[in-house]
Amino acid sequence: MHDSKVLSGLKLIGGTRLSLNNSNPREHAITVNGSQLSYSDIALGALQITDNKVYSLDEEDGQYYQILNTNSEIDIKFEDEVEPGKVASGQIIPAGVSLFKQQSPAPFVFIDTTGRLGSANLWKSLWVANIMGYVDVDKGSNTYKHGLVPEGSDVHDGLFLRKDGQWGQPSVWTGSVSENFLSLQDTPTTYTDNIDKYLGVSFAEGGV
Repeated sequence: MHDSKVLSGLKLIGGTRLSLNNSNPREHAITVNGSQLSYSDIALGALQITDNKVYSLDEEDGQYYQILNTNSEIDIKFEDEVEPGKVASGQIIPAGVSLFKQQSPAPFVFIDTTGRLGSANLWKSLWVANIMGYVDVDKGSNTYKHGLVPEGSDVHDGLFLRKDGQWGQPSVWTGSVSENFLSLQDTPTTYTDNIDKYLGVSFAEGGV
């Protein structure tokens, strides 16, 4: 049990705790120099309070950082002096004006020029510069190293992209290609005496 004493609404409990009973809500229960008790008059430990913001102490670097809420405006810091456009380590990345949840077809997430997250489908013009072979000043002189397909080259040897994701020829046939009808196998060597004749397939002989 602690001894207590009441003095006109002020209650002292054992000399260690203070209990106030404010019977007039129009007046401040505690005033300092005639004004309401301010947060600046209280030791808040790891918190710092201003007129409209609250900061918390980070034990790692000893700095105070603003406590955020869902409507907070976040100023994203960039390491432009180290690497232009790089978002500083440890930054919270907020959503931009075009960030959508999973849908079909699924959009791709990107960071916009303000450092905020957005999303866009693959067919949007946003991704055009990522196509292999697309010329863009930011891609440098070799555009074949960039793209949504395997790395290309200006020395292509007539190869095309196959279904298995590899570069290959359009056909498995690697022999010579005839330049005209008469150079095909089993065809006449000349048109002489063959006017108004039709080409037929001989199953028995396996030719034409």
